[in-house]
Amino acid sequence: MTLEDSKVIHVAHLVDGRCSRDSANGVDRSIWHFAKYQAALGCKVTVICATCKVVPPIPGVIIKTIKPLKFPLFDWGPLLETFKELTPDILHLHGAYVPINVAAGRVARKLNLPYVFTPHGNYSEKLLHRRLWLKWPYRLFFERPLGNGAAFIHAINDCKDIRKYGVKRPIVEAINGVEIPENTSIRDDRDVYRELGIEDSARVLMFLGRLDIRQKGLDILLSGFGRVIANCPDLYLVLIGPDWQGSRTRLSVLAQEYSLGDRLIMTGGKFGGEKLQFIRGCDFFIHPSRWEAGVPFSVLEALAYGKPALVSNASDPLGHISSAGAGLSCEIEVESIASAFEKIDQFSVDDLAKMGNRAVILAQAEFSWSQSAGKLVEEYRNHLATHD
Repeated sequence: MTLEDSKVIHVAHLVDGRCSRDSANGVDRSIWHFAKYQAALGCKVTVICATCKVVPPIPGVIIKTIKPLKFPLFDWGPLLETFKELTPDILHLHGAYVPINVAAGRVARKLNLPYVFTPHGNYSEKLLHRRLWLKWPYRLFFERPLGNGAAFIHAINDCKDIRKYGVKRPIVEAINGVEIPENTSIRDDRDVYRELGIEDSARVLMFLGRLDIRQKGLDILLSGFGRVIANCPDLYLVLIGPDWQGSRTRLSVLAQEYSLGDRLIMTGGKFGGEKLQFIRGCDFFIHPSRWEAGVPFSVLEALAYGKPALVSNASDPLGHISSAGAGLSCEIEVESIASAFEKIDQFSVDDLAKMGNRAVILAQAEFSWSQSAGKLVEEYRNHLATHD
């Protein structure tokens, strides 16, 4: 039997909490956009949020809230009732080490409801070693059975990690995308940097994200910056993001060790319009992560606003940015990052503008939400057609 292409399929995404397009959590932002664009492609889409808070609307999407489950590994009742009420054609679960997903997977199998699972990069071996004593048994008894019960696994850009984790199901890769703003001109908003004491003649290097020193490579970043500031007096490094397990204090110690002085500025977290002001006013976006699941949202936003980017191989695993001439790539090494900073210091304003224009073209060509959402919808249909 085949599923007719004209049949409207009902996709239900499950969120432990709520999702928003402006969330600092990349998983939440991914869910929001995939749901929006799947609805725009003609699917009936419901987002089920386990929360007591008000959930921001998603264009074209039905929002269903349920109370958070106190003991999700054992309390399946609310999920069973919700799935029976909604009767979706396919369920989509998001995020690893989320107990409500384990419960949802069990309920879905009980109801013969196919589900798709997205780990969102959380199967990385590096992450597994954080709280290994807890994650290892959870992986064995809950996480791998969840993945191996899925119709297929949705990979953002982490296929190898998924296989190493022990999940055997088919993998479909559909990367995160970005929406292109109307105004993408470079250096079009410097007020926020003037308020920090940075003159317009300076060249601002900006990092945006959680201040996770290990994952984001911030220790190497500061060391590399310390190597060049004497010979590159116009460079300023601005770190924007929330503290992560006391990281801001440790970064301050590193700044003193490398004598960065006022050339390093940490602003704390910035969100919404204020965050966009910082992006629009910077000269070069920096993201030297040790590991990621594909290109991070912050890098995609920077590209969409016409900002050239310096990224590690982990932050741009397919090398799109350097290949397109939209920025530079570097190794997670002090010498490599320092060398990249020296190159950035030598670029003319015209050089930066040309790289910024190529950044926008790259974002439009390679990071389309419609294309990624469409790929998932196609795979939903393929599975439903072959298992009808």
